[in-house]
This record gives sequence, structure tokens and C-alpha cells, in this order.
Amino acid sequence: MTADEPLHGTFALDHELSSPPVAVYAAFAESDRRARWVRLPGKADPGNRYDVSLGGTELLRSTMRIGDSVERIERRTHTLQLVPGRLVVFTYEAVVNDQVRWVSLVSVGLRDSQEQEAGTKLTWTEQYVLLVMTGDGADDVAHLRGARDSI
Repeated sequence: MTADEPLHGTFALDHELSSPPVAVYAAFAESDRRARWVRLPGKADPGNRYDVSLGGTELLRSTMRIGDSVERIERRTHTLQLVPGRLVVFTYEAVVNDQVRWVSLVSVGLRDSQEQEAGTKLTWTEQYVLLVMTGDGADDVAHLRGARDSI
């Protein structure tokens, strides 16, 4: 498929976490905490900025060497909604070598866990549009889902 034929999709993943919702929310919504765990592969740009305030824009860049070639990777995130301890909604663009590969709308819902005392049930729902794909896009979708499984 080409940019003329984007691939649209949605997936939702649930995770049970041992930390309470307020702590999980802080990891998503507080810039200093988020900077500890959100990274791109490769060598990080020293100018990366984490701003996950309401309406804020996060900009992450890195450079990664694959064999003889170099990829410049960029992730642009825009925070749309924050409900302390309960919800984070954002969009992000994935850019490789100055070309937007995909755009996503993400909702991260946080609820008290029914399985773990003082834990959190996290529900990650992502709606994506793949604009530039590897082959038929199946590997790209697996990449998106797989990256979220590591939360």
C-alpha cells in the first residue's frame, strides 16, 4: 500500500499493574517521570522535550544506525485530555527520515484493579492511520501492538 491507500485500524490492550492509578497516571502525565521511561530507539537527541501538560507538545528525536544506513526518528505527541488518576488522551505522529509513517489517537484509561489490591487496570486504546507501510502493513501493526504490550 502507498500513501494514497492508508491503512486504518484500532486495537485495545488491557494490562494489570501493581501500582495504584494515581502513580500510573503520574508516569504518563508528569513530564519528569515520563522522561524516565518514554524513549525512542537509537541515540537520543539532546534537545528532546517532554511536555505532557494539557495542550502540551512532546518532541522526541533520535538517530539509529542500521547496517550502513542511518535512520532519523521523530515522535511528536500532543496531549488532548488529562483526568488525574483516570485518563490520558493524546495524539502522536511517528516520523522516519522526515516522512510521517503513521498517526495515532490514544486513550489510556486507568481503573482500580479487581485482580490486585491497590493495583491498576490500564486500558490502552489506539486508533491509527498507517501512511507509509512496510509491505502490506501487517508488520507495522504488530510493531504498534507489540510496543504497547511492554507497558
